[in-house]
Amino acid sequence: MRYFPESRTRLLTLPLFFLSMLTGLFAQAQSQQLSGRIVIDKAKTPAVSANIFLLRQPAKTFSDASGNFSLKIPTLRKDDTVLISMVGYETLRIPLQAALGRTEFLLREKSKTLEGVTVKAFSTHDVQGSLSESVGYYRSWNSRGNGNEIGRVFQIPYEEYKIDKIRFKLNNMCDTCLVRLHIRTMSDRYPDEELLEDSVAVYVHKLTLDDKAPEFDLRDKDLTFSEGRIYIGFEILHCGFKPNNNCYFAFAGTDKGEYIYRVHDQKDWTAINDDYTIYIKLFLRY
Repeated sequence: MRYFPESRTRLLTLPLFFLSMLTGLFAQAQSQQLSGRIVIDKAKTPAVSANIFLLRQPAKTFSDASGNFSLKIPTLRKDDTVLISMVGYETLRIPLQAALGRTEFLLREKSKTLEGVTVKAFSTHDVQGSLSESVGYYRSWNSRGNGNEIGRVFQIPYEEYKIDKIRFKLNNMCDTCLVRLHIRTMSDRYPDEELLEDSVAVYVHKLTLDDKAPEFDLRDKDLTFSEGRIYIGFEILHCGFKPNNNCYFAFAGTDKGEYIYRVHDQKDWTAINDDYTIYIKLFLRY
């Protein structure tokens, strides 16, 4: 009888051990990482800033300058689908289970047909936005990549137009920051729907106002707009910096005017008028 307590202890311990194993396996099955590289058809050049997201779950990321990405899967669902998209290319749709077994994803260029389409020349150039080049202030901005967005509204006097470039000025004391562009419609006074189908971002290295102003080059996107009022905004996705260094990021402004911003934790937009707006220049064709 003296061995009974020991045997009982073993009987109690074994179920707890298996329960621990099952819990670990369940957690692993519920949360996985999808990683890989996105390339463009034929030449297999890296697809930069392509959107990667899930159809049935709130998970989204984008590819880096080498086409690489990593997406955390909240729950491993058999009915979910991975979508990869980029302007000018066909959206790639792959079942989640199949995507987890791949390391490379190929985007194909959209076929272009001009049958029955009247082609507009868009040969006249114009520049809209900031008039002065002399910076009057800095507007510091969060560089932690938490979804904050800041920008200004443009009144475009053309029925149809293309945006070739968007130039902005800043003072960046971080090593490298990734800035995402937003072009939105306007609903009354505040920004509304996104007009860009895919993520458009540019890397900005450490620079001051004396350096060349960074810009988004949209000429290869060949995007046509017809909205009379649009919002141009910037979002800092992330900034790289050494642990012991200070990381300071600020947008610069030159002219008086209104700017609009929102904080990620607060969905409402805030408009500030009777102040200096941030420097943005649009290079258009119409």
